[in-house]
Parts: sequence; structure tokens; C-alpha cells
Amino acid sequence: MEMNVIVPQLGESIVEGILTKWFKKVGDVIQKDDALFEISTDKIDSEIPSSASGTLLKLLVKEGATVAVNSVVAIIETAVTPKGDSFIPMATHVPSEEDSMRDAPASTSSFPKTTTTVEKISPMTIRSSPLARKIARHNSIDLLTVSDRRTGSRITKQDIVDVMSSGQPASGLLVRTSVQSSSEMLERREPMNIMQRAIAEHMLTSKRTSPHVTTVFEVDMNAVARSRESRGERFKAQEGFPLTDLPYIAYATVKAIDRHPIINASISGSEILYKDYIHLGIAVALEGSGLIVPVIKNAGQKSFVQIARLIQKLTVAAHHKKLAPDDVRGGSFTIINPGIFGCLFETPIINQPQTAILSAGAVTKRVVVIDDTATIRPMMFLSLSFDHRSIDGARADPFMADVKEMLEKWTDEE
Repeated sequence: MEMNVIVPQLGESIVEGILTKWFKKVGDVIQKDDALFEISTDKIDSEIPSSASGTLLKLLVKEGATVAVNSVVAIIETAVTPKGDSFIPMATHVPSEEDSMRDAPASTSSFPKTTTTVEKISPMTIRSSPLARKIARHNSIDLLTVSDRRTGSRITKQDIVDVMSSGQPASGLLVRTSVQSSSEMLERREPMNIMQRAIAEHMLTSKRTSPHVTTVFEVDMNAVARSRESRGERFKAQEGFPLTDLPYIAYATVKAIDRHPIINASISGSEILYKDYIHLGIAVALEGSGLIVPVIKNAGQKSFVQIARLIQKLTVAAHHKKLAPDDVRGGSFTIINPGIFGCLFETPIINQPQTAILSAGAVTKRVVVIDDTATIRPMMFLSLSFDHRSIDGARADPFMADVKEMLEKWTDEE
């Protein structure tokens, strides 16, 4: 039976990538779980396995081509109908490499015609990472020039940085501006790329779908600070990384979800779908690439130290683009941590089809009144955005109160 091999979903906000390598050639016999091809994106470099055994009949996309999620890249013949997301029945139309190139976002910028002339050199045929193309586009770097220096190799972010630091001209996007007066202000128009459009649509869909409400709680983090101080050195010596506030927040959240399962549920039509598992998403900020949300599977069964280890492991993997597709799928509840940038609190948008999302603000020392006495304490705002179709204040606020109580009364017996 002939089947289409498709590019799997690589994350909520990832809609395309570069097929950097084929591990098999036409005629090869493939076993289930064999590495079939490699996909590179701004956020993930991932080897995609075969979900069935068979013979590779045809490759539809060459190495170095940009491919969209769910697009067909090869055809495999298998005697047994496979199960899994990587194979679908033969479609009436199979996207070709030319389709992928035609649908790829333009890598050009433009100024208003009255003030600007733009000469464009297309880099579409140059092998380069999405992040390298983005940096090159924003700094008017000609990928053809960089390719000459690389003698045909795939261009990376570091190659672009090297060109920028060399001081040598490498502009393939020449912008000549005639300024009418010293007070004239120019504007630059640049179309959103495919990923930006996908994120925008995902957020709009969430706002259209869920009536958002946000509740904010102030938390005294003094007990957590004492815990970090007392066990921090020992923890780092044993685990190899420093102890932060995030594992405490994540662990307290998981324990509170156990007592308030509606927070971890989703809506299916006119029904509420309760989940017996807690797949905890932890948003990770990537330099120049927005956010990605790796998922701690079955977080409710993990200890505090196990959650801390998994947060560290997934964060490092995200920064090095080593997350596997399964690492970013299936989240049932999400935590974001804008406090690392100094943000006091946010009103985050729910990650559909989830029905709630928790935001942790910066921990800052403030004067507070305790037992009629003014004192300085490390304080933090926690905000929860929730879907008012299934969660109201009578359910959201007790959940937040439990998270607050656990953090404020933290003991290292947890």
C-alpha cells in the first residue's frame, strides 16, 4: 500500500522548517522508528522517525528545501496500514518542491515608494537556517555573499554574525533613501512571516473562542527564598544547575491542580473534558525566536526535584534546538515566566484547547505589613487567565489561593 510521508507538527507556533537531510534513499527498506529525515527550524532541530516499515518509493523534496508542517515529502510502500501522525493516505495532489518554494515567505523589506528604492537579490536558493535568514534580512546581509565565503555549505547564525563583525560590505538588499528634510521620519514595511501569521491567528482564535478573565494574587516568597538559600549550594553540587523559583511555582501549581481538576480540563462542544493526567507546559523564551512551550508529561507523578530536572533539561534542549516533536505536544496547562525580564505581572492569552494559563511575575523586595508591622519581603504577583465558559472566580480563586498558600508555607519536605 502506498502512503504519504508528512512533516509532523513540531510545536504550536512552528509552521515550517528546512528539510536538512535524508537518512534514506529511494529503494531503501525502512523499519519502524528508523530515522527518516531531519527538520531544522528556528526552535527545533529534529530527526523524524518512520512510524511504519516499508520501502521508500519516492522523495518529493530535496535537502535544503523549506517545507510546511503537514506537507508531503515522500512516498513509502507498506504492506500494512500504519498508525501514527507521520503517514496519511495518498492525496489527490502532492505538493512539490516548487510548491514549497512558491509558498515560502519573501525575504525582502521595502520602504514607501516615494522615498526609497530597493534592489533585491533573492537568497531562496541558498541553504541557510531560518534564524540565519531572519538575522540577514534584518541587517541587509546578502546570503549570496555569505555563501561564497562558505563554499556552498549551509549558512548558520554564526556565519551571519561573522560577516557583520568583519566590517566588510555584504549587502544584497541595498536601500537608497532620499530624505526631504532632517525632520522627515521614514517607515519600513515588512510582511509578517508564516510563523508570525500562525501565532497571530492562534492568539486571535483563542480570544474569539474563550471569554478571558484574569485574576491576580500577591505571594510572599520568603519561605521559598529561605529554601533556596539553605539547599541551593547542595542542590547545584548534586544536580549541576542552580535552583530557581520556577520549580517551586511549577510544583505548587501541580499540587493545586490535583485539588482543582477543572483548571486542567478542556471544553469539547457542550461538555467539559476532565483529564486524569497533568501535562505541564513551561514557556521558554528563545533569543530572536519568540517562545516555545516544551511539556513535562505526567507532572502530577513527579517529585519536586524531578520537576526541577525536567525544566532544566527541556530549557537547555530548547535553547540548543534539540527538542523532539513529542516534547512540545499534548500540554494540558501552561506556565509562563515573564518575571525573568522584570515584568511584574501579565494577563496572558490561553493556549487553546487549554482553559487556563498561569503567569509568574518578577520577585521583588517590597515593604509589606505583617501583624501590623512593616517589613521587607520578596513578593511576587501570580496571574491566572481562565476560560469563563468552564471556570469562574469561584473556581479560579480557590485554586490560586492554594498555590499561594503552598509557596508561602513551603517546607523542604516537599
